[in-house]
Amino acid sequence: MMGPETPFGFESAPVREEMESLALSGAPSSDYRSAMSSSLPAAVSAASVDAGGGDPLLYPPHHLHFSPSSPASGDGGDASSSSASSFLEPPSYADVVFSPFESQNNGGSGAADQGSFIRRDCSPRSARTAASDYLKIAVSDPQKEQETANSLVPGGATYVTYLINTRVRSAAAGEGETGPIEFTVRRRFRDVVTLADRLAEAYRGFFIPPRPDKNVVESQVMQKHEFVEQRRSALEKYLWRLAEHPVIGKSDELRVFLQAKGKLPLPTTTDVASRMLDGAVRLPKQLFGEGPTSQLAPQDVVQPAKGGRDLLRIFKELKQAVTNDWGGVKPLLVEEDKEFLERKEKMQDLEQQLSTASQQAESLVKGQQDIGETMGELGLAFIKLTKFETEEGVYSTQKVRAADAKNVATAAVKASRLYRELNAQTVKHLDTLHEYLGLMLAVHSAFSDRASALLTVQTLMSDLTALNTRIEKLEAASSKIFGGDSSRLRKVEELRETIRATENAKICAIKEYERIKENNRSELDRLDRERHDDFLSMLKGFVINQVGYSEKIANVWATVAEETSRSKPTSLFLPLIFISALCTHFCTRVSATPCPTERYRFAPRAPRAAEPQEFLDPTTREFLLPQRPPSCSLPLLRHDFGDTYGGPPATAAYAPPPGCPAPWDRVVLDLSVACAGEQYDRIAAVWLDGAELLRTSTAEPSESGVFWRVRKDITRYAALLRREEGGVASMMLENIVNDVFTGVYHVNVSLDFYMEEKEEPTPGLESQYHPQLMLPTSKGASLIPNKRILGESKPQLGQKIGLSSSEADMSTGAEAKVPHLYREPADLIIPISSNDSQTGFWFRIQNESDVHLKSIQIPKNAYRAVLEMYVSYHSNDEFWYSNPPNSYIQQNNLTTERGNGSFREVYATIDGRFVGSIMPFPVIFTGGINPLFWEPVVAFGAFDLPSYNLDLTPFLGLLLDGRPHDLGIGVTDGIAFWLVDANLHLWLDSQSSYVTAKLLHYQAPNISVSRHSILHHLDGTFTIKAGRKSYFSGWVNSSIGNLTTDVNYKLKFKSSVGFTDNGNRKEVQMNAKLKTGVQIKEGPKAILAQGSYKFKYPLLIVSSTLPAENNTYRMTTNLSHILSEQTLVMLDRVRTYNSITDQQKADGWMLVQDHSVLAGSAATLQTYQYLDHTGFSYSRRVTAEDGLLLSDNTTMSSELSFQ
Repeated sequence: MMGPETPFGFESAPVREEMESLALSGAPSSDYRSAMSSSLPAAVSAASVDAGGGDPLLYPPHHLHFSPSSPASGDGGDASSSSASSFLEPPSYADVVFSPFESQNNGGSGAADQGSFIRRDCSPRSARTAASDYLKIAVSDPQKEQETANSLVPGGATYVTYLINTRVRSAAAGEGETGPIEFTVRRRFRDVVTLADRLAEAYRGFFIPPRPDKNVVESQVMQKHEFVEQRRSALEKYLWRLAEHPVIGKSDELRVFLQAKGKLPLPTTTDVASRMLDGAVRLPKQLFGEGPTSQLAPQDVVQPAKGGRDLLRIFKELKQAVTNDWGGVKPLLVEEDKEFLERKEKMQDLEQQLSTASQQAESLVKGQQDIGETMGELGLAFIKLTKFETEEGVYSTQKVRAADAKNVATAAVKASRLYRELNAQTVKHLDTLHEYLGLMLAVHSAFSDRASALLTVQTLMSDLTALNTRIEKLEAASSKIFGGDSSRLRKVEELRETIRATENAKICAIKEYERIKENNRSELDRLDRERHDDFLSMLKGFVINQVGYSEKIANVWATVAEETSRSKPTSLFLPLIFISALCTHFCTRVSATPCPTERYRFAPRAPRAAEPQEFLDPTTREFLLPQRPPSCSLPLLRHDFGDTYGGPPATAAYAPPPGCPAPWDRVVLDLSVACAGEQYDRIAAVWLDGAELLRTSTAEPSESGVFWRVRKDITRYAALLRREEGGVASMMLENIVNDVFTGVYHVNVSLDFYMEEKEEPTPGLESQYHPQLMLPTSKGASLIPNKRILGESKPQLGQKIGLSSSEADMSTGAEAKVPHLYREPADLIIPISSNDSQTGFWFRIQNESDVHLKSIQIPKNAYRAVLEMYVSYHSNDEFWYSNPPNSYIQQNNLTTERGNGSFREVYATIDGRFVGSIMPFPVIFTGGINPLFWEPVVAFGAFDLPSYNLDLTPFLGLLLDGRPHDLGIGVTDGIAFWLVDANLHLWLDSQSSYVTAKLLHYQAPNISVSRHSILHHLDGTFTIKAGRKSYFSGWVNSSIGNLTTDVNYKLKFKSSVGFTDNGNRKEVQMNAKLKTGVQIKEGPKAILAQGSYKFKYPLLIVSSTLPAENNTYRMTTNLSHILSEQTLVMLDRVRTYNSITDQQKADGWMLVQDHSVLAGSAATLQTYQYLDHTGFSYSRRVTAEDGLLLSDNTTMSSELSFQ
């Protein structure tokens, strides 16, 4: 399993081959000759060395000529003649050959023990070997033979057989035998497959070691002659693992395989095609109840249905599996062993840990291999230097330098060989990790046996229930006929016979299930014990070898240092050269900057402009807001946020404006901010009575100052705004002001109220608040052209808003029920936020298990519910989409805590039950990636972060019981920290004090996440693919009618984070797609309204980092970011549509010291396009460079028409 093709990727290299031929010296006065490695067949002939005209050290190894007739010893030449031509003595190869510490402890020494694995009598496995009946299992001598049975052309097909030698104890050999008995058999790989299949059938629930793959074994045997030493271990280890198993080792199947002469007597495995053909032949008879094939025999249930022989059973169990996963009825028998479920989860965690440890072990081995090869290259370099000094030497000082160079060369070669020996031992020790990782396949197989057996029992129970139901129906029908129905009675008897056979099969199936459960339990106990012993042995041997070889290598260099220090000062340059060579190879890893900080601030600098500069976000949709003056404006809050970190939010009282009371046509929140000085970007939010209205962030200021304005349509919060008792407005902006950070944010918040004005022109869409079906966007426009004024009384049922009376009369009753329900904002908003207002109303999520709950109790007459979530990410998760996995950070000993991979999902729960999730849009704050990109044009959503909607209407059946319920929010794979809260929008039935509701369908499988890592020191590529499909359906019966709401969610995510150039270049590619479908029905077929929302955001970031002077570094970055939205709504016989495409491209460089940007240059281009079904289009193109706005062009058109 180890060797050149081990999982560690331990490869040979030309340098290693050259090192084998280098001569080694123990003292500077010794003669230096070539001493061949013990792995080579011959040494250098003395004649060829003498013909070279001097010391072989002076010539590179590839010039040496090997003679097959030369003696095996490296000093086969004449010593006297050598001494005459050189001032050095020959070395001994044994001086630098280091025996592994296990070999020394076992009494072994010398080169013969170098390559041996940890001896079985010194390892915990030796105890299992001693308990086994087998004393020896050896696989060797692969031979190619002709296939005669199935070959159409003589000699056209071949296969390979392997010689298997076995020594067993006499008790296992048979009666009358004394002493160990040896067996020799030949087996082909098909026999190994047959053995594995027979064991899998006979020993279900056991952790049966997985057999080696044929492609890994047989093809290599046929192509390479090194199988006995390098490739045979796969089969041999497999057989040893079987023999050491306390149950499998005593099995008849293994005994027959290892001892039976001639052809293997075990029945061969039938191919899948033949089994499927047999099953297809039996299927019609089973369906029509012909013969015994229609019933499941008790002996058949002890084997799984897979295999194809019984297609009817396969179909039944497949149906049962689907019913278990998606049906609303709990099976009669379920897995209730909590201890097993916990241990199963621990096994999954163990597999992940083993995978991580295995990757780290590979990197360790590769690193040690690199050190050994670098030492070899260093030795070659000093050999060439010695040759030059010797050939060109005129002065005695040159001879001294040549001797010193030769000492360094000798030490480098010794160190290279020691590193290679250490690496070989490391590979053998850490192979335990790979063995256990491979064993996880057997664990999964055993757990699968258990699940399969349980499914068989569940299927038989369901069959019995169905059969009894059929009998009851037949008996009931027969009782209505005088004297009974003979055919029905006969059918009843047949069914009862089937029930008896099925009952017997169920009893056998339950026994098999219990047997597998017990096998699982015993195997888990055994695995825990053996894993403890094996890992302890692995770590002990690993540490002993690391310490021992490190001391040996240290002694080699200490000797060189001592000898060099005795020389004249002119030779002292050699240690300096050596240290420089080592630093050239290794210090690049120290100076590399993988995962540099991605959040910066501007260092104190001269302002680009004398006047304060306006910052803007082209993503904000001013064109959808009212263009006329407001009917009235209400100052809400004014505050200077100085040193506010750790303090409570700023607050102000709110009351509806007396000059323009509800109802309103529109309400717009107007936020204006100004700041001057030096400061980081900050996160902020505005709440009204704990319900969030706006999530925003600040720009990074300059000395001359910056300012900006945000206008957001908050009409959807009319239920809060129109309350006569008013409320309390709050704003949180935690800022720090000291001698370094001097910027104070001056904030003014006001509300603009617009009364209805029919003469106002509109661009085709009326509102900026969410689409009326509340699909998950915070920026989308309303798609319903006919609305009523907000705050107005609800229309009577059957009345169509905005249509003439004749049009209303023509509409059906069903169609008239829906529009007004989805054109108006909620009647009640419940904040899902923190009760501690002193730290802001948001929840702070620190890790993936940190789920924050809010207990709520909703009115009994709520007929619709939508959860609106606000999220933002900070600190270690601010750039979650670019985070590497933890294994990369740990393996490279990095200090960053920004890990846990590049996938995040924000989800909501009701009483612990998953009810929906979103993938957050990656908003980049103004200090992120490269702050030069974001002046004066900020990134998408930086001034108005999006919120996300989840339609909870199908779940009203769980909430309308008048009891408190916990609504929770969490972040999958999240790390510190996330700020989240939510608003629950509720629509109430004004005609009734209560409504009834029920959840009909709930399909929420766990999210599917696949991760793949390729890691090599600071370089690596980490890809993640994730997806989830959810479906919820429920009806609500109110005065409007009995309406069913279906909600579908589909999420797809793909990410790649790559490091190259020793970690100095980083490339992030991400693409997330979200699709939501909402459908409102009355009855099974009457679709009253439906809508779909598609959201896509690809992101590409490429950055390169180079070190610069004075502890600075230069970073060059390219960025491409796209936001794409499409919304389609079918309502009241009207199809409405809009699409938004927003794209930013930026590139530039910056010189950074710590977190401060000292200099740099950047250019940003943003294009925004909006289209809708009316033919209205809006586009905006903005360019900026080095902090200056170069162009800002806007076009509007009504010529485009959608079909």
